[in-house]
Amino acid sequence: MLNAMEHATESIELDDLPYARGARFEREKGCLPGTRKTLLQEICEILNSCDEDAPRVCLLTGVAGSGKSAVAHSVSRLYDAQQRLGSSYCFSKTDVANCNPKNLFSTIARDLSDCDPQFKSALLQVVKNNRALRTSQSPVEQAERLIVEPSRHLLPIGPLVVVIDALDESGNEDTLPTNLRFLITARPETDILSDLPPGPHIVHKQLGDIWDPLHQHTEAIEPHSLNFDATTPIRHMVNQTVRSMPRVLINTTTGRLYDRKQQAAAFEELPIYGKLVSSMVTQLDRTRIYREVKQFYRYVMLSHKWEEDEPLLQKVENISVYDLEPSPANMKLRNFCWLVRSLGFRWAWSDTCCVDKSNNVVLQESLVAMFTWYRGSSLTIVYLRGVSSKYQYPGSLQKSIWNTRAWTYQEYIAAETVQFYTEDWKPYLDLTLSNHKESPIIISEMQEATGVTAKEMAVLRSGLDRVREKLYLASSRETTLVEDAAYSLFGIFNVAIPAIYGEGNRAVGRLLEHILTGSRDITILAWTGSASSYNSCLPMDLTVYNQLVPPHIPPPIKKAELDNMVAALRSSLPDPSLAVLLYDRLYSLPSPSLSASRLQLPGIVFHLTDLVRTSDRDPVTNVCVYHAMTSMFGEIEIKTADDLLAVDGRTDLYLVHPWIRPLLDQEFSAGAAALDKTTQALRFVVRLGQPFGALLFASVSRVEYRRVAADGLIVVRVREGVELMELMEGIRSIEVQWCWHEITPSMVVLGYCMLRLVAPSELSVVGSTKGVVSSCERAY
Repeated sequence: MLNAMEHATESIELDDLPYARGARFEREKGCLPGTRKTLLQEICEILNSCDEDAPRVCLLTGVAGSGKSAVAHSVSRLYDAQQRLGSSYCFSKTDVANCNPKNLFSTIARDLSDCDPQFKSALLQVVKNNRALRTSQSPVEQAERLIVEPSRHLLPIGPLVVVIDALDESGNEDTLPTNLRFLITARPETDILSDLPPGPHIVHKQLGDIWDPLHQHTEAIEPHSLNFDATTPIRHMVNQTVRSMPRVLINTTTGRLYDRKQQAAAFEELPIYGKLVSSMVTQLDRTRIYREVKQFYRYVMLSHKWEEDEPLLQKVENISVYDLEPSPANMKLRNFCWLVRSLGFRWAWSDTCCVDKSNNVVLQESLVAMFTWYRGSSLTIVYLRGVSSKYQYPGSLQKSIWNTRAWTYQEYIAAETVQFYTEDWKPYLDLTLSNHKESPIIISEMQEATGVTAKEMAVLRSGLDRVREKLYLASSRETTLVEDAAYSLFGIFNVAIPAIYGEGNRAVGRLLEHILTGSRDITILAWTGSASSYNSCLPMDLTVYNQLVPPHIPPPIKKAELDNMVAALRSSLPDPSLAVLLYDRLYSLPSPSLSASRLQLPGIVFHLTDLVRTSDRDPVTNVCVYHAMTSMFGEIEIKTADDLLAVDGRTDLYLVHPWIRPLLDQEFSAGAAALDKTTQALRFVVRLGQPFGALLFASVSRVEYRRVAADGLIVVRVREGVELMELMEGIRSIEVQWCWHEITPSMVVLGYCMLRLVAPSELSVVGSTKGVVSSCERAY
């Protein structure tokens, strides 16, 4: 039922795309029997080429009456018989209302989606939840979004052909995308010739002024008379498939390592390769090629904890894994390959011997691509060291060493199909399911181990989304090397930054900097603990993200309670327009961003006064307790290992409320967009009145500031009776620049931030209902 509903939804979304009915070629039209064989053969040779640098557009020009349309219909008929016609679109002056440039590419896109399920899936991702794009009449936007973009995700087997007849009668000469094979017919008009000039990817052919069939060849050309060499499209598919797989794999038949060139060559050694070539002389079966190639290149990944003396690539590259000398690590690799072979798979991958760790380029590629490799595997085998089949019990997986490691976290998330095996290579708990991820026992144990449901883990993908969830799952994981706490997350965040072993905890800082830059997710700054030596705004390690929902950010308020609080505020507030003005100012603040080593942090800033140390430094934790005052919150307590009085015996402190964007997200997820502006503003003011975890910044000179790493959460709440104007005066955009600058010995260890608070006088009013935008000019 759900599949049927999903299919119906997809059909509705594609049906929104404009479609030219009746623009398809007509079978009864075409070249006369016994004519144009040489020309048709030449055009087919151009369209059939699978080389990456081959021409992609064949432009056939000729004056009216020269036979261009007849050639277009004949070519369409030929490729339609081979099931390789992606689309045909014939312009007509007599049907301009239906056949026109506004629906050219949308029509082609719908035809291609009917022809190729891969294209259809990619097209649906582009147009899903985007009605404006689905109904767009812009040929340029249609070409880029509906044709070029979906085609980037395909693994085509031989080019699909698109025929466009009488382009000169369309009234438009927009440049066509070049990622498919096109046959275009038109009169030799200047605009068309200039937009489609001859070149590496565009071939011009010209017909005579008058078409005289008596001067043509007398042998008719039919679909079955064209001979095709299937070798090129098969190799094209093989190469595309191999490029998406790990660089090195173990052939479980021979036990030898195969690089990508050897992997590609292995397919041509099979009997099925010869059968494919010989059976497709007259007609190319794209579906069969795809099926056979994908079947052959199914591979299995190993997920495990490294042991001592693991067999590395240099140890295995000249020997079969089955000939390795007996040792615990060697036997693990050997038994893994035996198991993979017994399950019917030819290819296996282990991070011990399939990655050349002495090659920085190869290592970097592996760190970034590993998530994709696990996602693309047919099966991932999890090896549970320390769990014996004789002494296992429900809960052994949850408490296993494997479930504590950083690398195995992303491997389990990425893999679609997983099977768990004990250390003596027996299925965990004798599970018989083909995918142990679907076992209620496994689901329960993994949920207990991670604190995240199977449903929530299933939606995690590689990219800069769900940042807090991914950091939470990584917070309890362990690594042997400090840097791997960051490097093990490159794949799940799709981060491509250099791996520098030896940099220590700075690796975490560089990773978080990249994530914050790309995602603008402010919850990265919601932590308490030790600061990074890389940047005082970032933590020293990932253990600080051990709460899925950061306590710094006020939780959502239940609707009934929120409605009551809004009603009370409305009756007590003399001038609701102040709430609207405050709301507009905060709404207009930019998202947090990093640029040129400067962090722009928008929010509300509160100056603290009367800083006093109220306890001696704890001999165990090294923490001191301070108290400070603010008119906004009253007296507050700060616990930190930082010496806030180290510079000239005094320091200025600022509390920052940076959680504006998360509160706005709460507001709109609760349906605030449908409410009037005043109600929206009052609801947001109520949210601002909740307790929140403030970030603390301390000055170390007149213009230099750093974030203070507090030992505990600094929870504050705006006092009752505070005027909204006071809150508006605190709206700032904070620019933070981190650098190394020796002021005191402690600064050398901690590092610090240079920060500038934009003064209220620099805020410019855009309009009473449009809000106030902060001007964040840099001054250093």
